[in-house]
Amino acid sequence: MLFGTLVGFGGGFAFGYGSGDDGVFDDFTALANGVFMGGLGAGVGAIVGYVVSSK
Repeated sequence: MLFGTLVGFGGGFAFGYGSGDDGVFDDFTALANGVFMGGLGAGVGAIVGYVVSSK
C-alpha cells in the first residue's frame, strides 16, 4: 500500500507540476498544482494498493 501511495503521489505530482501555471488550476503555481494532484494521486494509489494487497 505504501508503494502505491508513493507511485500515485509521484505520478500526480509530475502531471500537476508538468502542466505549469496554465495547467489544472490556472490560479496557482506549478508547485501548488503538483502538490494538489500529487495528493489526489497518493489517495488513489493507496486505495489501489490496498485492494491489490487484500486479494
